[in-house]
Amino acid sequence: MLDKLAMTHDRIGFGFSPADNKTKYAKTLKIFACCSFFLMLIAQLILIFTFKGKQISDADVYLRWAKECSENGWWYPAKSHIYSDYFFGNGLINLTALVLTVTKSLKVMFFINILFVQTILWSCLYIIKKVFNRDSLCYWFVILFCWLNTFWSEAVQLRTETMFTAFAFLGIAVLFSDKKWAYPVSGILLALANWVRPVALAFLIGAICVLIYKSKKIRHAIAVVAGYAVVILLIGIISFISCGHFVYQSTTFGFNLIMSANDDADGSYMVVVNEGQVGYIEPEVRKTMTFKDLDEYYTKLSLEWIKDNPLGYLKQIPAKMFFLYGTETYSGSVYFNNEKNTAGMDYIKSVANKFTGNSDEAIHIGDVLIVFNQLWYMMIAVMFAIGTVLFIKKKQWRCMVPLWISMLGGTGITILVVGSARYHFPYLPVMIISAAFAFECIFASVKTKKLQKGSL
Repeated sequence: MLDKLAMTHDRIGFGFSPADNKTKYAKTLKIFACCSFFLMLIAQLILIFTFKGKQISDADVYLRWAKECSENGWWYPAKSHIYSDYFFGNGLINLTALVLTVTKSLKVMFFINILFVQTILWSCLYIIKKVFNRDSLCYWFVILFCWLNTFWSEAVQLRTETMFTAFAFLGIAVLFSDKKWAYPVSGILLALANWVRPVALAFLIGAICVLIYKSKKIRHAIAVVAGYAVVILLIGIISFISCGHFVYQSTTFGFNLIMSANDDADGSYMVVVNEGQVGYIEPEVRKTMTFKDLDEYYTKLSLEWIKDNPLGYLKQIPAKMFFLYGTETYSGSVYFNNEKNTAGMDYIKSVANKFTGNSDEAIHIGDVLIVFNQLWYMMIAVMFAIGTVLFIKKKQWRCMVPLWISMLGGTGITILVVGSARYHFPYLPVMIISAAFAFECIFASVKTKKLQKGSL
């Protein structure tokens, strides 16, 4: 089946002539892609002007610290934060604090989130155009991207994923420009991504792979790493002045690792610091411990448990992979003004009961959007797998190695600690590129068969 679908030759462009970009098929795709783009943009704007909910979970903490920094003129983290459980979302908190200082309106951050989503979209399109030179593949990407309404709802969530992913993919995209300035700029962008979430190392390795694939010149790789190192050093120095510690990224490793390093661990995000649990610390002791003390303590505790229970730790990997990639409902809470938690199986079961008539609750428009999003995501996941096989079968895999390594590296870093669905957000673009390739091959195969029948 896959051999029949892979109607490509072993060269850039899938074996289609440039004239194929001007066919009725391509023109129709273009119209649908443009409509999809404006649908996403309109949906984002509607959410911004209608969303009345509060920020929840991590986003609530980001906002609270951003307000504190804005009101006091602080850089995050400041000295008053060193007794926190950890530092996280550093770059996002500082950006939000700056916005609140200038405008006093959180809605400005929502508009910035739209710009971040646009950055992700256009960075990927630039990569696709540079690598494959195939307009219809770009159109497929836009359609798949814009109908995944995760990219709608994240506009009004003050979370790190959108900002991180925008910087990470822009950092990869600029390397395809063939400009000398692109090498240090790529490093700078990836360092800014790392400032937001501490998994940009995977994308840095992906960037180096881009250079190996394109130029094979070590000085270019050095320029990328130098740009990365300079920004990390600058952020670290500013943080040292601000709080007395050289901090350039989140410090959540120990806190997250212990969720997977205890007798009750199942690979999912769980609370382990309450009284009677493995991470509990007596209040008298806890109040003397800084974020660094806590990170060291939880890391040591976790490593000791893993050393004594290596199989128990390894057995969680399949569950972590499921929790990481199994669902796409986490962002739907905004359709309920963040008054309902839509992440996890409990929500999925409740929606299933609504649609089967086994619930007294009426079906909400948010439920419909979330169910559609889950189904669309599952389709993308299946087509991602097919597209990956097609890339390998047609020996076009080299062009995807940088993105695959970024995805694999980020996934590996994540499952070291704990699985959670929203952590796969930065790898959605990689999945969508492969899915778009699969759709392109399928429709090219159908078109070829029609032409062959017409010539008989």
